[in-house]
Formats: sequence, structure tokens, C-alpha cells
Amino acid sequence: MPPKFLHATPGVGGGVIQGTSSEAVIVSLLAARARTMEGRPAEDKLKLVAYASDQAHRCGASVELKVGRE
Repeated sequence: MPPKFLHATPGVGGGVIQGTSSEAVIVSLLAARARTMEGRPAEDKLKLVAYASDQAHRCGASVELKVGRE
């Protein structure tokens, strides 16, 4: 991959390429949870809810279960 796409170089590039839609969903949910939990007590994690439409990819339900099981 060209260096301009790597996170370590200065510029607008950076990020992660996911291999599957399930990986993309789990990374997104983990990032959202981490950002939401900043400065909050750990027990607030039990109050988090993820919403999705009936048109969402089928991996969403299984990913939500995996993310919630720590």
C-alpha cells in the first residue's frame, strides 16, 4: 500500500481496511462504545443500546451480542 494511505504518515490518509462487513460493523460498534464511555462509570456500559433498521445487514445482531459479551 502506498505510504500516503498509512496512518503513520502526515496528511489526510489513514484508517483500516476491513476484510468483511462483520469486521466493519464490530469495529464501528467498539469505536462508538469507547467514545460514548469516555468519562463515564463502567456500569453505564450496561445501559447502552444499539439501534438498526430491519434493512440492516444480518451480521448486526450477532456482532451486537459479541460486543456486549466482555
